This record gives sequence, C-alpha cells and structure tokens, in this order.
Amino acid sequence: MAPITLADTRMMTLEGAKQCLEQIAHAECRIASKAARYEKAIAKAKSRFESETAVDKADIKLRQDQLCDFILTHRELFKKPRAIRTEFGEFGLRKASNKLQVANVDAVIQWAQDNGYTDLYEVTKTLVIDAVKRLIAAEQEIPGCSVPKGDLAFYKIAKSLLEEASAIPEDAETAAAQ
Repeated sequence: MAPITLADTRMMTLEGAKQCLEQIAHAECRIASKAARYEKAIAKAKSRFESETAVDKADIKLRQDQLCDFILTHRELFKKPRAIRTEFGEFGLRKASNKLQVANVDAVIQWAQDNGYTDLYEVTKTLVIDAVKRLIAAEQEIPGCSVPKGDLAFYKIAKSLLEEASAIPEDAETAAAQ
C-alpha cells in the first residue's frame, strides 16, 4: 500500500474518509487477532515451561540449601582458598557486600511510618490535575501544560470488531502454537 500524503487527504471525500476508517479498522483487527494468538501461545509455552521445570527447580532449591549448609558448617575448609573450583563451577565463602537487600519495600515503608522514621522514605510529588485545570481555566498560563479547546480530530474502531478479531478459533490456536 502506497503511503498517503497530506495532499491526498485534502482531496479526500466523505466516502474516502469512510473507506480510510475501514482500512484502519481492518489493519487494527489483523493486529488484534495476531496479538491474541501470540499471547495465548506465549502463555501456553510459559505454563508448559513451568510444569516441565518444576521438579528441577525443587531439586535445585533442596541442593542449594544442602550445599550452603555444608559450607557454613565447615568454614575451616574455606579459609584459604575461600572457594573450591570444580569443572561445574565453584563454591565457598565470600565477604558480604553490605548492600541492603529489600524483599518488601511496602512493608519497610509501612514500618517506618508506623514507628516515626520519616527519614527512611521519600514522598514523591505528582500533579493535582483538576487544580491545574482550574488555574488554567482562570486564565493563568502554566508552562509545560495546556487544556486543548475547540475541535480535535478522532477516530474509534468499533470495539466489537476488535473483540471478534481477538477471539481465537480452536484450529487457529494450534497453528499459532507451531
């Protein structure tokens, strides 16, 4: 399809504008259909991956715990050298980094608020949109924002078309997964 130029749109008729919307709708439906098929295939692949690797992940966790327990129980084996190398990797002791590890930011912030430690967190600033709009409506010029007035061009594809395009027939599911 040849690109449309500004001159082409200035010569467009109402019927041409309707056809243009139809072409946009068809293209958006093709995209929605493909996106739905790929998202479903990705979800299936992720699910299959999780189920296929669950036993190995559980085995790794158990063996990690065993190895770490061995290392911490037998520190004397890791004085010099501090790590033992094998063809599969290395294990041993290393200095802690002193880097803070946070597992739950919200819990830390809540604890700090509850206990009066306001220096442990920062409050971020956000615009109060309605207040800014009221000030602009009162003819105050504010750099970096505006409230558009007048007419704006728009288009909207019928939701039912996009929903229909996103619905995946069973036979298409199989094709998308391959």
